[in-house]
Amino acid sequence: MKNAQLNLRQLVICLLALVSLLSCTKNDETKKVSVESIKISESEISLNINDTHQIIAEVIPNNATEKTLMYRSEKEDIASVDANGIITAISEGTTAIKIQAEGNITSILQVTVNKAPLVIPAKLLGDWKGVKLELTNGSDIYNEQEIKESILDKNMSNQEKDAWINERINNYTYKITTDNIIIWTIHLPNGITRDVEGILTEKENDEYEYLATFDLEKAKITGIDSMKEQDVLYNDKEQVVIKAEFGNGFDIIIYYQKK
Repeated sequence: MKNAQLNLRQLVICLLALVSLLSCTKNDETKKVSVESIKISESEISLNINDTHQIIAEVIPNNATEKTLMYRSEKEDIASVDANGIITAISEGTTAIKIQAEGNITSILQVTVNKAPLVIPAKLLGDWKGVKLELTNGSDIYNEQEIKESILDKNMSNQEKDAWINERINNYTYKITTDNIIIWTIHLPNGITRDVEGILTEKENDEYEYLATFDLEKAKITGIDSMKEQDVLYNDKEQVVIKAEFGNGFDIIIYYQKK
């Protein structure tokens, strides 16, 4: 009888020990591991408009119970970010992407969005010669015949008027290159030419319309400062149209075809 009681007591002790062990194991398994920090692969990036970028981020420690990350852009008009951490560049500027984990643990990714580099279409590349001239005062456009009849000095002969128009059409030729350079060649009397180098920049939201800015000072050319900036347009007739200030309230428009 005494041995039976002893065995029963031992059995109870063993059962209690087993229950305690199972309870500890269960507690260990359900113990929450908090996020301490967020590791991102880079702290700042630079994108061009319309580029996308995947944020690479992970919580520390890697055995954290809750690993979900949330993303938010401070300026969604510059760059947006979706729930998967994919950034889309929208417009020029800078913004910060906030990456947040449980417990208000955050990390910041700085984003700079640049305008995409200008690529001049192949059909604009090459040498261009003038074929037609117009003058405009902003409200009216005068073709060559109207220029001779209404604008040029009435004392000029028809031959002199034709020479005036032809001189301005042929005085300037242009060359557009792949590195967004435009060369403006000025044809002077006696066969002398002067090259002026300029840079093409794209006009906002206008396809095939550019601004050419020329370095007259570097070319040592004076007296035509009003032509330092010229509008360049490629039209549906496969012509390059160049517009610049002319004087006396007029702008000159010359149409060019490839040589």
